[in-house]
Amino acid sequence: MTTVGDQKQFTEPDLPLLIKEVRRLAKAYPDFVYVATASVICDNLTGGCDKYPELCGCIIGQAVRNLGFTVSSDLGSKAVDDLLCELGLGRRVLHNKTNAFSGKWLAFVQTLQDAKRTWNDAAAIADLEYVTVADVLEEQS
Repeated sequence: MTTVGDQKQFTEPDLPLLIKEVRRLAKAYPDFVYVATASVICDNLTGGCDKYPELCGCIIGQAVRNLGFTVSSDLGSKAVDDLLCELGLGRRVLHNKTNAFSGKWLAFVQTLQDAKRTWNDAAAIADLEYVTVADVLEEQS
């Protein structure tokens, strides 16, 4: 992570941290179902729900915030790769051979969550699709 002014910039070493935080959130709030607003598919600035009022909405937005990054309302409706690029991660870095599975895993978790899957189910199903991500994370733990 680097800092530009007061803003943290998302860098390549932050990608495994983001995945780890998404997985932690999925375990901590396994039954949380994100419900998008009518006008925005993933507005990660909206509140959680009655059961989890501390959540900001979407799992990726919550994880990014938990890692200390600022997500403004204009970034809240971006696709995962667009959000990470706007936070500082270059598109080439996100889609290079090393990180391609990570980016796809995050995007798939987001897609499943937006389809009203629980956070736990979204992460578990993404793990089935992109097994190597889970394997790599387990090795790094």
